[in-house]
Amino acid sequence: MKKYLFIVVSLLVIFAGCSKTSDSQEITDIITSDFSDWFGAGPYIGQEGGDTLTSSGGKDTTRILWYREDTLNAPPEVSVDVAGDSAYVTWARNIDGIFHRFSVINANPPQIETLPSKHLQDTIIRYGVFKKDGDPNRHHGWRIKKLTGALIDSPNHTVSIDSVKITTNTDTVIITDPLAFLDTTNVLKLSCNDSVNVTVYVDPSESVLVFLHSRRGTRHHRWMFQLESSGVFTGWWKTPRNTGRYLAAVDVIEYNTIFSDDETTYPYDSEAWIIPYRTK
Repeated sequence: MKKYLFIVVSLLVIFAGCSKTSDSQEITDIITSDFSDWFGAGPYIGQEGGDTLTSSGGKDTTRILWYREDTLNAPPEVSVDVAGDSAYVTWARNIDGIFHRFSVINANPPQIETLPSKHLQDTIIRYGVFKKDGDPNRHHGWRIKKLTGALIDSPNHTVSIDSVKITTNTDTVIITDPLAFLDTTNVLKLSCNDSVNVTVYVDPSESVLVFLHSRRGTRHHRWMFQLESSGVFTGWWKTPRNTGRYLAAVDVIEYNTIFSDDETTYPYDSEAWIIPYRTK
């Protein structure tokens, strides 16, 4: 009897000594695992397929191939403020790396030359709201209720996005603030493998280039938008073929960030909005 009592007491001591994960840890786990496809840097970092070549628009035939590389690879900073059965989350990440540039001259074969790269710095921020109203055996009952898109900007950037209009065959959505909260049930819904028309309103109205980044097939893809009128760019993107949660990044870059070698006068200058969406 004493032997069994000793075993029971020992087990109680062991279980009592086991540390229970905190609410903050459980919420962070939801962000980094269950909803990692909506909480990330998005598709605007790295090499992409699609419109990677940007024309100078002049008489010459030189085009510029470019992409961003994050050499810092810093993990996001996740701040969780718990108040009773609610929690407010701030997700932030610093990007530091290289804005790669290459010139491509039409020839047979095409001539590719590496151009001087530029120092890339961006800050990404987004928010989320969680409620403790779910299964207590899963993440202590915490569930995500609301989230925002993300705002990405470089230090002292001179370009900005005023609004984004997304048009499908059945609906039109106008976004004026990427950090406005959305119920998870009301996040932008798009059909699989569908062509979506997008209008982007920017400031300033000149010396700006506009792109959209998202997933297409198994890799990220970039679409270049065309100048429709002063400060207005139009284009489209093709949604993924499979159902799921995705991110699209509307990306505005100052013209000379891409086309000028002079980093002192024309440093990296950009703003982007990351828009969460799901395909059905």
